[in-house]
Amino acid sequence: MFVDILGWIGAVTGALVALPQLVRILRTGAIAGISPLTWQLLIGVNLAWMTHGLLTHHPNIVVSNTVYGLCTSTILILLRRHRGIHRWQLFGPGILLGALMVAVDVFFGPVAFAVIAFIPAALSQLAQLRSLAVSRSIHGVSLWWLAYCVVNQVIWLTWSMLAHEISVMIVATGLGTLMTLNLILAILRRLNFVRPGLSFSDGPAAWIGKDRRHPKDRQDAPAAGPASTPLARTSESTSSR
Repeated sequence: MFVDILGWIGAVTGALVALPQLVRILRTGAIAGISPLTWQLLIGVNLAWMTHGLLTHHPNIVVSNTVYGLCTSTILILLRRHRGIHRWQLFGPGILLGALMVAVDVFFGPVAFAVIAFIPAALSQLAQLRSLAVSRSIHGVSLWWLAYCVVNQVIWLTWSMLAHEISVMIVATGLGTLMTLNLILAILRRLNFVRPGLSFSDGPAAWIGKDRRHPKDRQDAPAAGPASTPLARTSESTSSR
């Protein structure tokens, strides 16, 4: 009973995992820092896992990936509007990838499917990790989405261990690790501890007490010392008399 409940909790959280990112795009119109490749690969992963749920008679997997796939498709459509990418370029590779993974699941079994399903899912996370690392702005990326992804993988991992679902167990472990790295990097970027290109800064604390004048103004300014104060100049003039 508990395993079934946990499985449906995973289904609900998994179905809505892309919602924070979708809402952020719709609310702000910003797509800076979002990797199109991530969502292209995810549509194939959604199709493959939906079919895997049908083959293994796990309706929670079917429902989760169906709704997730709809959110993924909507995000791809929004990216197409902003970047002018052809529809076939956005959806074609993911659909072909999904068909390939389904063929592996049917002919080679769940372990082979887990391996082949992990590869594009991992590449999607690595593509987002690269985008977070090199993009000048990550304003379009939702931190809530990244955190939600981590929580969702923890739930799926727990359920898979209790339900002895080896495919989900393998994938959830690897993806949970990569998603955690994405979340950490995004937080560091937002806090300005890491700059584009993974160069490290001193963070917000570096601005406290820092001389923010133009370098030329700092060079022309009189050196700080006793002789530079009005009182010191007055004392010096009096003593010279």
